[in-house]
Amino acid sequence: VSAAVLRSMPYFSARLSDRWSEQDGVLYVRLPEGCTVAALTLLFERLLFPAGHWPNVELDLVLQMVQLAGMFLADGDGLLEELTQLLHRSVRCQQDIDAVSAFVARVEAPACVAQLAQNLARRRLSTMLGDSELTAMLKSVLSSGDKSTALAVEKILAQRSRRDAESVKRNASVLQNVLQVGPATDSSTSNKLTLVQSESAGRWSEWVERPAPGLQHVLHISSHFILTHPEYLSTLAPLMFPKFPVNASWTRSALLTELLKRTIRSILDNCFTDSGGAASSTASSKSPHAGRRSSADEGEGLSGLVCAVIANGHEDLFHGNASLAAAVGRAATVSAAAVASLCSALLKLKGATLSSFVTSNMLRSIVGPSRQQLCLAILPKMHTLSTEVKLAVLAEIDADDSDQECPPSKA
Repeated sequence: VSAAVLRSMPYFSARLSDRWSEQDGVLYVRLPEGCTVAALTLLFERLLFPAGHWPNVELDLVLQMVQLAGMFLADGDGLLEELTQLLHRSVRCQQDIDAVSAFVARVEAPACVAQLAQNLARRRLSTMLGDSELTAMLKSVLSSGDKSTALAVEKILAQRSRRDAESVKRNASVLQNVLQVGPATDSSTSNKLTLVQSESAGRWSEWVERPAPGLQHVLHISSHFILTHPEYLSTLAPLMFPKFPVNASWTRSALLTELLKRTIRSILDNCFTDSGGAASSTASSKSPHAGRRSSADEGEGLSGLVCAVIANGHEDLFHGNASLAAAVGRAATVSAAAVASLCSALLKLKGATLSSFVTSNMLRSIVGPSRQQLCLAILPKMHTLSTEVKLAVLAEIDADDSDQECPPSKA
């Protein structure tokens, strides 16, 4: 390589100066790891014949030349711009884009190459979709019942939640906006959580309230979210169980009742656990903004859910609900405050409902006044309890005996 060509590059110009004159007139160059003599040769050829044209060069070789040019040339050199254009032409697929991004992350690339990598980087769909568009998609799921759209919304919500706490808050707002549409208010209502249809049987007809086509998907997505982010359980869960039916002359369909039962069982089965359970996907459980599952948030949220379900006329959803008894048992092992709050909400249930799901294990897991109050609530229905629960209630009564002999009662 002629001295004139070498002097055009700051790296060699300094080494050829009188002050840094190298012995024997030979310049030794140690190539960076991963760079080959072929890349160095092709770079020198371009410097010797500046009027020539670049041949088709493989991406890996172009990246090597870019790294060498970054060592030898100054930022702003025309050859760096040429190499950047050559690099752009060599990119043919996503794998090539990933290779360019990895290169820029690994070495101190020239500014023009770093800018190219940034321009090539694929933006995430979740960052390009606004809240209004996501809300519209979720509403379309509700009205159409389309599974693919529902899956897309669930994935996008999970991706957004992994970004930051503000994105989690925005996701909660999107779900709240959709759930707040509430149930049908008349037979012509659309875009609601439920639909009302007239059904005839002979000479008789009745108005039956049925779930909207995509209600099961909306409830699933909402359950998934509140189980991953229990701080929103108290806000969103009550909206998932609005008052059905609104009109006293309507009949709630068995299909709607079963859907609500499945949803509430899913929430109860996955509260006070180490992870979101079946309702949470792997992607969501890895979210750095999902936060540590707070027993306080879950306790308050679940208590609010129980109260809302009762207030909205869905107490039948708790009848014989083994998931509720199991949730109380798990809460008792996690936080005394959580179980106290939950038991306070359970005392709002009718004695018959409470008696239908209480178990001996549930009673034994609760300590203090909460257990006494639950036993007091189910005493009038003691004849309906299982043998194990009866024994647990009797044991609680026996605990009131003191070591001293009680004075005999007067006739």
